[in-house]
Amino acid sequence: MAELVEAGSRDTAALQAAFTQAVHKHHAELCSRGMNPNEACALALRAAAGQVLLPVRLSELYEALKEAESSRNYQSVCSMIRTFFASPDALQAAFWPQQQQQQQDASDQTNSSSNGSSLPEQPQQPTSSSSATPPAAAAAAARLQQQPPWLQIDPAAVQQLHDRLEACHSEAVRDALLEGGQQLLLHISDCFHQGKDNPGFCRQVCGLLANPWLQHMECHHLLAAAAGVLVELGQAQFGAAAPSGIACGVPYSQQLQQLLQTWQAPEMRRVVALLQQYITLTLYQQQAITPGIEAATRLLGLLEKASSQQQLLDMAEFYNDAVNEPDFNIKEDYKRWNAGLGHFSFCGHSWIYDPASKSRILQLENQMQQLAAFENSMMQALMGGARESCPFLLPASACWMGT
Repeated sequence: MAELVEAGSRDTAALQAAFTQAVHKHHAELCSRGMNPNEACALALRAAAGQVLLPVRLSELYEALKEAESSRNYQSVCSMIRTFFASPDALQAAFWPQQQQQQQDASDQTNSSSNGSSLPEQPQQPTSSSSATPPAAAAAAARLQQQPPWLQIDPAAVQQLHDRLEACHSEAVRDALLEGGQQLLLHISDCFHQGKDNPGFCRQVCGLLANPWLQHMECHHLLAAAAGVLVELGQAQFGAAAPSGIACGVPYSQQLQQLLQTWQAPEMRRVVALLQQYITLTLYQQQAITPGIEAATRLLGLLEKASSQQQLLDMAEFYNDAVNEPDFNIKEDYKRWNAGLGHFSFCGHSWIYDPASKSRILQLENQMQQLAAFENSMMQALMGGARESCPFLLPASACWMGT
Protein backbone atom coordinates (compact mmCIF):
# COMPACT_ATOMS: atom_id res chain seq x y z
CA MET A 1 0.00 0.00 0.00
CA ALA A 2 2.83 2.38 0.87
CA GLU A 3 4.41 1.71 -2.52
CA LEU A 4 1.13 2.60 -4.28
CA VAL A 5 0.84 5.83 -2.32
CA GLU A 6 4.44 6.70 -3.12
CA ALA A 7 3.90 5.95 -6.83
CA GLY A 8 0.74 8.07 -6.84
CA SER A 9 2.63 10.93 -5.23
CA ARG A 10 5.37 10.68 -7.85
CA ASP A 11 2.77 10.73 -10.64
CA THR A 12 1.04 13.74 -9.11
CA ALA A 13 4.33 15.58 -8.76
CA ALA A 14 5.21 14.76 -12.36
CA LEU A 15 1.85 16.04 -13.58
CA GLN A 16 2.22 19.22 -11.55
CA ALA A 17 5.70 19.77 -12.93
CA ALA A 18 4.49 19.19 -16.50
CA PHE A 19 1.57 21.57 -15.97
CA THR A 20 3.85 24.24 -14.49
CA GLN A 21 6.26 23.86 -17.38
CA ALA A 22 3.42 24.18 -19.90
CA VAL A 23 2.12 27.32 -18.17
CA HIS A 24 5.57 28.93 -18.25
CA LYS A 25 6.02 27.98 -21.90
CA HIS A 26 2.65 29.38 -22.98
CA HIS A 27 3.11 32.49 -20.85
CA ALA A 28 6.49 33.22 -22.43
CA GLU A 29 5.01 32.69 -25.89
CA LEU A 30 2.10 35.07 -25.26
CA CYS A 31 4.30 37.72 -23.65
CA SER A 32 6.61 37.59 -26.66
CA ARG A 33 3.64 38.76 -28.72
CA GLY A 34 3.39 41.89 -26.59
CA MET A 35 0.44 40.68 -24.53
CA ASN A 36 -0.08 42.06 -21.02
CA PRO A 37 1.58 39.65 -18.53
CA ASN A 38 -1.52 39.26 -16.36
CA GLU A 39 -3.76 38.56 -19.35
CA ALA A 40 -1.11 36.23 -20.76
CA CYS A 41 -1.01 34.31 -17.49
CA ALA A 42 -4.79 33.81 -17.47
CA LEU A 43 -4.76 32.51 -21.05
CA ALA A 44 -1.66 30.37 -20.43
CA LEU A 45 -3.38 28.62 -17.52
CA ARG A 46 -6.38 27.76 -19.69
CA ALA A 47 -4.16 26.56 -22.52
CA ALA A 48 -2.05 24.39 -20.20
CA ALA A 49 -5.22 22.86 -18.74
CA GLY A 50 -6.39 21.94 -22.24
CA GLN A 51 -9.44 24.22 -22.13
CA VAL A 52 -8.36 26.23 -25.18
CA LEU A 53 -5.74 26.06 -27.90
CA LEU A 54 -3.03 28.67 -28.05
CA PRO A 55 -4.28 31.37 -30.47
CA VAL A 56 -2.69 31.82 -33.86
CA ARG A 57 -0.03 34.52 -34.11
CA LEU A 58 -0.59 37.55 -36.30
CA SER A 59 2.70 36.83 -38.04
CA GLU A 60 1.35 33.41 -39.03
CA LEU A 61 -1.77 35.01 -40.47
CA TYR A 62 0.32 37.49 -42.46
CA GLU A 63 2.51 34.66 -43.75
CA ALA A 64 -0.57 32.71 -44.86
CA LEU A 65 -1.86 35.82 -46.64
CA LYS A 66 1.50 36.18 -48.39
CA GLU A 67 1.32 32.61 -49.70
CA ALA A 68 -2.30 33.06 -50.77
CA GLU A 69 -1.38 36.18 -52.74
CA SER A 70 1.42 34.33 -54.47
CA SER A 71 -0.90 31.58 -55.65
CA ARG A 72 -4.00 33.79 -55.97
CA ASN A 73 -5.82 31.04 -54.07
CA TYR A 74 -7.40 32.42 -50.91
CA GLN A 75 -9.43 29.35 -49.99
CA SER A 76 -6.52 27.98 -47.98
CA VAL A 77 -6.30 31.06 -45.75
CA CYS A 78 -10.04 31.58 -45.27
CA SER A 79 -10.26 28.97 -42.52
CA MET A 80 -7.52 30.74 -40.56
CA ILE A 81 -9.22 34.13 -41.03
CA ARG A 82 -12.58 32.75 -39.92
CA THR A 83 -11.07 31.07 -36.85
CA PHE A 84 -9.03 34.14 -35.89
CA PHE A 85 -11.93 36.60 -35.94
CA ALA A 86 -14.37 34.14 -34.34
CA SER A 87 -12.09 33.43 -31.38
CA PRO A 88 -12.25 35.76 -28.36
CA ASP A 89 -8.92 34.34 -27.22
CA ALA A 90 -7.23 35.12 -30.55
CA LEU A 91 -8.45 38.72 -30.43
CA GLN A 92 -7.53 38.99 -26.76
CA ALA A 93 -3.97 37.94 -27.58
CA ALA A 94 -3.64 40.36 -30.50
CA PHE A 95 -3.54 44.12 -31.14
CA TRP A 96 -1.89 45.12 -27.87
CA PRO A 97 -0.01 48.45 -27.88
CA GLN A 98 3.28 46.61 -27.42
CA GLN A 99 2.62 44.78 -30.70
CA GLN A 100 2.58 48.00 -32.71
CA GLN A 101 6.08 47.75 -34.12
CA GLN A 102 5.83 43.98 -34.62
CA GLN A 103 2.60 44.46 -36.57
CA GLN A 104 4.15 47.18 -38.73
CA ASP A 105 7.22 45.07 -39.49
CA ALA A 106 5.13 42.03 -40.43
CA SER A 107 2.94 44.10 -42.72
CA ASP A 108 5.95 45.75 -44.38
CA GLN A 109 7.53 42.37 -45.08
CA THR A 110 4.40 40.88 -46.64
CA ASN A 111 3.71 44.04 -48.64
CA SER A 112 7.23 44.09 -50.11
CA SER A 113 7.06 40.44 -51.19
CA SER A 114 3.54 40.20 -52.61
CA ASN A 115 4.53 39.73 -56.27
CA GLY A 116 4.43 43.45 -56.97
CA SER A 117 0.71 43.63 -56.20
CA SER A 118 -0.57 47.15 -55.65
CA LEU A 119 -1.76 47.56 -52.07
CA PRO A 120 -3.05 50.65 -50.29
CA GLU A 121 -0.46 52.51 -48.30
CA GLN A 122 -0.59 51.48 -44.65
CA PRO A 123 -0.80 54.24 -42.04
CA GLN A 124 2.40 54.84 -40.10
CA GLN A 125 2.04 53.38 -36.61
CA PRO A 126 3.20 55.60 -33.75
CA THR A 127 5.80 54.00 -31.51
CA SER A 128 7.10 55.11 -28.15
CA SER A 129 10.68 54.98 -29.42
CA SER A 130 10.10 57.16 -32.46
CA SER A 131 11.24 60.75 -32.11
CA ALA A 132 8.97 61.70 -35.02
CA THR A 133 5.80 60.65 -33.24
CA PRO A 134 3.15 63.38 -33.67
CA PRO A 135 1.99 64.99 -30.40
CA ALA A 136 -1.60 63.79 -30.91
CA ALA A 137 -0.44 60.22 -31.53
CA ALA A 138 1.87 60.33 -28.51
CA ALA A 139 -0.95 61.61 -26.30
CA ALA A 140 -3.29 58.88 -27.55
CA ALA A 141 -0.63 56.22 -26.92
CA ALA A 142 -0.09 57.53 -23.40
CA ARG A 143 -3.83 57.43 -22.65
CA LEU A 144 -3.95 53.89 -24.05
CA GLN A 145 -1.19 52.72 -21.73
CA GLN A 146 -3.05 54.18 -18.74
CA GLN A 147 -6.15 52.10 -19.42
CA PRO A 148 -6.75 48.78 -17.63
CA PRO A 149 -5.22 45.88 -19.61
CA TRP A 150 -8.59 44.51 -20.66
CA LEU A 151 -9.39 47.86 -22.29
CA GLN A 152 -6.15 48.30 -24.20
CA ILE A 153 -6.37 47.87 -27.95
CA ASP A 154 -4.39 49.46 -30.75
CA PRO A 155 -7.03 50.61 -33.30
CA ALA A 156 -4.42 51.42 -35.93
CA ALA A 157 -3.09 47.86 -35.83
CA VAL A 158 -6.61 46.47 -36.11
CA GLN A 159 -7.37 48.68 -39.09
CA GLN A 160 -4.06 47.77 -40.70
CA LEU A 161 -4.93 44.06 -40.70
CA HIS A 162 -8.41 44.71 -42.09
CA ASP A 163 -6.96 46.90 -44.84
CA ARG A 164 -4.58 44.07 -45.65
CA LEU A 165 -7.50 41.67 -45.99
CA GLU A 166 -9.48 44.12 -48.10
CA ALA A 167 -6.52 44.47 -50.45
CA CYS A 168 -6.95 40.80 -51.35
CA HIS A 169 -10.10 41.74 -53.33
CA SER A 170 -11.49 38.28 -52.60
CA GLU A 171 -15.12 37.44 -51.88
CA ALA A 172 -13.96 34.31 -50.07
CA VAL A 173 -11.87 36.43 -47.68
CA ARG A 174 -14.80 38.80 -47.17
CA ASP A 175 -17.19 35.94 -46.39
CA ALA A 176 -14.71 34.34 -43.98
CA LEU A 177 -14.29 37.64 -42.14
CA LEU A 178 -18.04 38.16 -41.89
CA GLU A 179 -18.68 34.59 -40.71
CA GLY A 180 -16.03 34.98 -38.04
CA GLY A 181 -17.64 38.23 -36.91
CA GLN A 182 -21.07 36.64 -36.68
CA GLN A 183 -19.74 33.76 -34.59
CA LEU A 184 -17.96 36.19 -32.29
CA LEU A 185 -21.13 38.22 -31.76
CA LEU A 186 -23.01 35.02 -30.86
CA HIS A 187 -20.32 34.22 -28.31
CA ILE A 188 -20.51 37.72 -26.79
CA SER A 189 -24.30 37.59 -26.60
CA ASP A 190 -24.27 34.11 -25.05
CA CYS A 191 -21.78 35.20 -22.39
CA PHE A 192 -24.02 38.15 -21.52
CA HIS A 193 -27.29 36.22 -21.32
CA GLN A 194 -25.75 33.28 -19.46
CA GLY A 195 -24.08 35.55 -16.92
CA LYS A 196 -20.54 34.57 -17.94
CA ASP A 197 -17.72 37.05 -17.60
CA ASN A 198 -16.29 38.37 -20.87
CA PRO A 199 -13.80 41.09 -19.95
CA GLY A 200 -12.45 41.36 -23.48
CA PHE A 201 -15.72 42.33 -25.14
CA CYS A 202 -14.55 45.89 -25.88
CA ARG A 203 -11.55 44.59 -27.78
CA GLN A 204 -13.68 42.07 -29.65
CA VAL A 205 -16.46 44.38 -30.80
CA CYS A 206 -14.18 47.32 -31.59
CA GLY A 207 -12.16 44.92 -33.70
CA LEU A 208 -15.34 44.10 -35.58
CA LEU A 209 -16.03 47.77 -36.26
CA ALA A 210 -12.77 47.99 -38.22
CA ASN A 211 -14.14 45.64 -40.89
CA PRO A 212 -13.96 47.64 -44.16
CA TRP A 213 -16.72 45.59 -45.76
CA LEU A 214 -19.28 46.91 -43.26
CA GLN A 215 -19.76 49.90 -45.54
CA HIS A 216 -21.44 47.67 -48.13
CA MET A 217 -25.18 47.15 -47.86
CA GLU A 218 -24.94 43.36 -48.04
CA CYS A 219 -22.91 43.48 -44.81
CA HIS A 220 -25.05 45.99 -42.92
CA HIS A 221 -26.68 43.20 -40.92
CA LEU A 222 -23.38 42.59 -39.14
CA LEU A 223 -22.94 46.31 -38.42
CA ALA A 224 -26.45 46.51 -36.94
CA ALA A 225 -25.80 43.40 -34.86
CA ALA A 226 -22.49 44.78 -33.55
CA ALA A 227 -24.13 48.09 -32.63
CA GLY A 228 -26.97 46.20 -30.94
CA VAL A 229 -24.55 44.15 -28.85
CA LEU A 230 -22.72 47.29 -27.73
CA VAL A 231 -25.96 48.99 -26.75
CA GLU A 232 -27.19 45.91 -24.89
CA LEU A 233 -23.96 45.38 -22.99
CA GLY A 234 -23.72 49.10 -22.36
CA GLN A 235 -26.50 48.75 -19.81
CA ALA A 236 -24.89 45.78 -18.00
CA GLN A 237 -22.46 45.54 -15.12
CA PHE A 238 -19.27 43.54 -14.77
CA GLY A 239 -20.41 40.35 -13.05
CA ALA A 240 -17.05 38.88 -12.08
CA ALA A 241 -13.62 40.07 -11.09
CA ALA A 242 -11.57 41.29 -14.01
CA PRO A 243 -8.27 39.42 -14.60
CA SER A 244 -6.39 42.66 -14.07
CA GLY A 245 -7.82 43.06 -10.55
CA ILE A 246 -9.84 46.15 -11.44
CA ALA A 247 -12.83 46.71 -9.14
CA CYS A 248 -16.11 45.13 -10.20
CA GLY A 249 -19.27 47.00 -11.05
CA VAL A 250 -17.95 49.19 -13.89
CA PRO A 251 -20.70 49.66 -16.51
CA TYR A 252 -19.80 48.36 -19.94
CA SER A 253 -20.83 51.71 -21.40
CA GLN A 254 -18.19 53.39 -19.24
CA GLN A 255 -15.58 50.83 -20.30
CA LEU A 256 -16.40 51.44 -23.95
CA GLN A 257 -16.34 55.21 -23.47
CA GLN A 258 -12.89 54.96 -21.90
CA LEU A 259 -11.68 52.91 -24.84
CA LEU A 260 -13.09 55.33 -27.39
CA GLN A 261 -11.21 58.15 -25.69
CA THR A 262 -7.97 56.48 -26.76
CA TRP A 263 -8.94 56.69 -30.44
CA GLN A 264 -7.43 59.26 -32.74
CA ALA A 265 -9.40 61.33 -35.26
CA PRO A 266 -8.94 58.97 -38.27
CA GLU A 267 -10.34 55.93 -36.43
CA MET A 268 -13.17 57.99 -34.94
CA ARG A 269 -14.06 59.56 -38.30
CA ARG A 270 -14.15 56.20 -40.09
CA VAL A 271 -16.60 54.60 -37.66
CA VAL A 272 -18.75 57.75 -37.53
CA ALA A 273 -19.01 57.77 -41.33
CA LEU A 274 -19.83 54.05 -41.28
CA LEU A 275 -22.72 54.50 -38.86
CA GLN A 276 -23.98 57.62 -40.63
CA GLN A 277 -24.07 55.75 -43.93
CA TYR A 278 -26.02 52.89 -42.35
CA ILE A 279 -28.58 55.23 -40.76
CA THR A 280 -29.05 57.21 -43.98
CA LEU A 281 -29.45 54.22 -46.31
CA THR A 282 -31.74 52.35 -43.92
CA LEU A 283 -34.00 55.38 -43.45
CA TYR A 284 -34.27 55.90 -47.20
CA GLN A 285 -35.01 52.23 -47.84
CA GLN A 286 -37.22 51.32 -44.88
CA GLN A 287 -38.92 54.71 -44.42
CA ALA A 288 -39.09 53.79 -40.74
CA ILE A 289 -36.91 53.76 -37.64
CA THR A 290 -35.69 50.18 -37.28
CA PRO A 291 -34.00 48.58 -34.24
CA GLY A 292 -30.74 48.76 -36.20
CA ILE A 293 -31.12 52.52 -36.60
CA GLU A 294 -31.80 52.89 -32.88
CA ALA A 295 -28.68 50.88 -31.98
CA ALA A 296 -26.50 52.70 -34.53
CA THR A 297 -27.70 56.09 -33.25
CA ARG A 298 -26.97 55.22 -29.63
CA LEU A 299 -23.52 53.96 -30.58
CA LEU A 300 -22.99 57.16 -32.54
CA GLY A 301 -23.87 59.02 -29.35
CA LEU A 302 -21.00 57.30 -27.53
CA LEU A 303 -18.67 58.39 -30.30
CA GLU A 304 -20.00 61.95 -30.16
CA LYS A 305 -19.39 62.09 -26.41
CA ALA A 306 -15.83 60.80 -26.77
CA SER A 307 -15.16 63.16 -29.67
CA SER A 308 -16.43 66.21 -27.80
CA GLN A 309 -14.33 65.37 -24.74
CA GLN A 310 -11.18 65.02 -26.84
CA GLN A 311 -12.16 67.72 -29.39
CA LEU A 312 -11.47 65.35 -32.28
CA LEU A 313 -14.22 65.88 -34.84
CA ASP A 314 -16.34 68.83 -35.87
CA MET A 315 -19.97 68.68 -34.79
CA ALA A 316 -21.06 68.79 -38.44
CA GLU A 317 -19.72 65.24 -38.90
CA PHE A 318 -22.45 63.98 -36.57
CA TYR A 319 -25.29 65.61 -38.55
CA ASN A 320 -27.17 62.96 -40.50
CA ASP A 321 -28.23 63.74 -44.07
CA ALA A 322 -31.45 61.73 -44.03
CA VAL A 323 -32.62 63.07 -40.67
CA ASN A 324 -31.98 66.65 -41.77
CA GLU A 325 -33.74 66.30 -45.12
CA PRO A 326 -36.81 68.58 -45.56
CA ASP A 327 -38.87 65.47 -46.33
CA PHE A 328 -38.07 63.86 -42.98
CA ASN A 329 -41.14 63.88 -40.73
CA ILE A 330 -39.59 65.95 -37.99
CA LYS A 331 -43.00 66.70 -36.48
CA GLU A 332 -43.69 63.05 -35.70
CA ASP A 333 -40.19 62.64 -34.31
CA TYR A 334 -40.73 65.60 -31.97
CA LYS A 335 -44.12 64.26 -30.88
CA ARG A 336 -42.55 60.90 -29.94
CA TRP A 337 -40.00 62.69 -27.81
CA ASN A 338 -42.50 65.12 -26.29
CA ALA A 339 -44.90 62.31 -25.33
CA GLY A 340 -42.39 61.04 -22.77
CA LEU A 341 -43.35 57.39 -23.28
CA GLY A 342 -39.82 56.15 -23.84
CA HIS A 343 -40.16 55.71 -27.60
CA PHE A 344 -37.04 56.30 -29.67
CA SER A 345 -36.70 59.79 -31.10
CA PHE A 346 -33.83 61.61 -32.74
CA CYS A 347 -34.74 64.58 -30.53
CA GLY A 348 -33.24 62.56 -27.69
CA HIS A 349 -29.97 62.68 -29.63
CA SER A 350 -30.00 66.34 -30.60
CA TRP A 351 -26.41 66.32 -31.91
CA ILE A 352 -27.71 64.50 -35.01
CA TYR A 353 -29.75 67.57 -36.05
CA ASP A 354 -28.14 70.49 -37.86
CA PRO A 355 -28.96 74.12 -36.88
CA ALA A 356 -31.66 74.42 -39.57
CA SER A 357 -33.51 71.35 -38.27
CA LYS A 358 -33.21 72.57 -34.70
CA SER A 359 -34.74 75.86 -35.81
CA ARG A 360 -37.65 73.94 -37.36
CA ILE A 361 -38.18 72.06 -34.11
CA LEU A 362 -38.15 75.29 -32.09
CA GLN A 363 -40.75 76.73 -34.43
CA LEU A 364 -42.83 73.58 -34.10
CA GLU A 365 -42.53 73.70 -30.32
CA ASN A 366 -43.68 77.33 -30.29
CA GLN A 367 -46.69 76.49 -32.44
CA MET A 368 -47.69 73.58 -30.21
CA GLN A 369 -47.33 75.70 -27.08
CA GLN A 370 -49.40 78.48 -28.63
CA LEU A 371 -52.11 76.01 -29.63
CA ALA A 372 -52.19 74.50 -26.15
CA ALA A 373 -52.35 77.95 -24.54
CA PHE A 374 -55.11 79.06 -26.94
CA GLU A 375 -57.21 75.97 -26.21
CA ASN A 376 -56.75 76.47 -22.48
CA SER A 377 -57.69 80.15 -22.78
CA MET A 378 -60.83 79.35 -24.77
CA MET A 379 -61.86 76.70 -22.25
CA GLN A 380 -61.47 79.19 -19.41
CA ALA A 381 -63.51 81.74 -21.34
CA LEU A 382 -66.33 79.22 -21.90
CA MET A 383 -66.30 78.38 -18.20
CA GLY A 384 -66.58 82.06 -17.35
CA GLY A 385 -63.05 82.51 -16.19
CA ALA A 386 -60.87 85.50 -16.98
CA ARG A 387 -57.89 85.22 -19.23
CA GLU A 388 -54.88 86.63 -17.39
CA SER A 389 -52.36 86.70 -20.24
CA CYS A 390 -52.14 86.51 -23.99
CA PRO A 391 -51.65 82.86 -25.02
CA PHE A 392 -49.43 83.84 -27.97
CA LEU A 393 -46.66 85.43 -25.90
CA LEU A 394 -45.14 82.32 -24.34
CA PRO A 395 -41.37 81.66 -24.51
CA ALA A 396 -40.15 78.39 -25.97
CA SER A 397 -38.41 76.14 -23.48
CA ALA A 398 -35.98 74.61 -25.97
CA CYS A 399 -35.00 72.16 -23.24
CA TRP A 400 -34.65 69.32 -25.74
CA MET A 401 -31.61 70.90 -27.38
CA GLY A 402 -29.34 69.92 -24.50
CA THR A 403 -25.91 71.38 -24.35
